[in-house]
Amino acid sequence: MLIFGLHLTLLGCRMGGDDFVRTPTLPEIAAPEVTPPPAAGPGETRLFQLLYAGESGAPAHALGQRVRVRAWLDVMALDGTETEGLRALVRTVRGLEAEERVAKEALAARELAAYAPIYAELDARLQADERVPDAELATFGERLSAARLLAQGDTPALSAERTRVQALLDAAAAWIGTLPPVKQERLAQSRFFLAKRVSPLGNVADYQALVGLNWDGGDFSAIDATGAAATQPQMDIGGLWALEKMRAPPGGYLVARQLQAIVVMAVLEPALGEVLGVDAIEVAAAP
Repeated sequence: MLIFGLHLTLLGCRMGGDDFVRTPTLPEIAAPEVTPPPAAGPGETRLFQLLYAGESGAPAHALGQRVRVRAWLDVMALDGTETEGLRALVRTVRGLEAEERVAKEALAARELAAYAPIYAELDARLQADERVPDAELATFGERLSAARLLAQGDTPALSAERTRVQALLDAAAAWIGTLPPVKQERLAQSRFFLAKRVSPLGNVADYQALVGLNWDGGDFSAIDATGAAATQPQMDIGGLWALEKMRAPPGGYLVARQLQAIVVMAVLEPALGEVLGVDAIEVAAAP
């Protein structure tokens, strides 16, 4: 899936033995200054809190997503050109997602054809009472290696997936670059409607890929540490609109990648395309 690829692209840093010889000193990087949407009064604050709480069932969640997306777009205050650029990004991401599905289905078919006979024969041999000689196992290994090359070709599946994910991030980066800095900072507020997908407690992996963690997923004591700081903005529910600091200070490159990933995740939400009228536009343009 695309999300898995995002994890690899965002978190797949290569480290060698020399990296552990000494502790690097990193300069402190200031996170983008983001603020929650302004509330007109207690009623709106309460409404946004209830919207952020979300829904358990899929049908109700889909309806709530439309409302949350509209609230986010109202905060973004995109002009006509910026909105059309977002529509184009939705179409681009949908196209890349469709290409990925086709590529993975084709790979799955090739793998089944190439691996199935070998796996069936190996399974039967391993069920035998006698121990399979090492030389015979080596032959199985050679056959399986050749089958993998036949199924995947010259480009490993993981490399191809990273290339597709890079195309997604590049498309998001191009649109983000058309926005003024103040609107770029507001993009992080899209987590208002991404809460279910990137919840820090309910969906740890996706959340970590976007903003990093300041607690261990297995540390359930963290669930009790939910008290809000006195200085927390009135609608910054659970740090929703703040980019939490990672264990190591993030560099500007990673912060940019995080923002691109957030935008990709936002564009993948069906409700955003619905609210932007992308579906209606595509239907009208169809022959």
